[in-house]
Amino acid sequence: IAYCCISEGNGDSAQEKMEDRIEVVRDSIQRMTSLPDDQLTIQVESTNNWRQALVEAAAGSDTDLVVKIASRHSLVGRRFSATADWMLLSEANRPILLVADRVSPGGPRRLLAAIKQKPGDEEHELLNQEIVELSHYLGEVVGCEVHAATAYKGDDIYFDRQKFADFCKVPRNRVHAVEGAPYVAIAKAASDVGADTIVIGNPEESETAQRLIDHADADMIILPSGD
Repeated sequence: IAYCCISEGNGDSAQEKMEDRIEVVRDSIQRMTSLPDDQLTIQVESTNNWRQALVEAAAGSDTDLVVKIASRHSLVGRRFSATADWMLLSEANRPILLVADRVSPGGPRRLLAAIKQKPGDEEHELLNQEIVELSHYLGEVVGCEVHAATAYKGDDIYFDRQKFADFCKVPRNRVHAVEGAPYVAIAKAASDVGADTIVIGNPEESETAQRLIDHADADMIILPSGD
C-alpha cells in the first residue's frame, strides 16, 4: 500500500482543485513505484491534519511494515509540536521503518541490534528475542554483518559479555557496550560500527526509540511491544 495525505482546501472551487491534486499525486506515486496495478494499492486523501491521518491509516491497515522518511527535530520541537514520527511510534502499533535522509557511505553493510541488557520483565524479554531474530533474518536476506549493542550504567559494565554475545548470536567482538542513556549509547555504537540500520524495540512507557531518531544517522526498524 502506498499512502499519501495532502492538506485540504475550503469551498467548492477548492474541492474541485483538490480532486485534481489527488489524481496528480496518485499518478505520480504510480510512476515512482513502477509496479503493476495488481501489486500496488494507492491511497490518497486530503485532511487538515495529515499527521493524525497517517497514524490512523497505519494503525487501521493490515500491513506488516510502515515505511517513512525520518524527520529530525530538536527535543523542544518534539515536546511542543506533534510530529509524525513520534505519533506513529506511540499510536500506530505497527513495525516501522524510518529511512534516514542521508547518502549511503558504501562499503560493507552493517546492522545493529539494540538489546536491553537486563530486560527485567516479559515485555522486554520478548522484544529482545524478536530483535535478535529479525536482525539475523535481515542479515541473511540483505547480506549485512550483524552487531549487538547495549547501554549500561556504573557497575553494569561487568555483565557476562559472552552470555550476552551468545544470546545475540554474534561473536564477542561484535558486542558493543556503551555507558550512558540508552538512546545516546545506541547512537554512539551505531556510529562506531558504521551501521546502516538499527533494529530496536519500542516498549510501552519508553521514549528510547523516539529520542534515537534525532541522534542516529542510520535507518531504524522499530518493533512495537505485543505485536
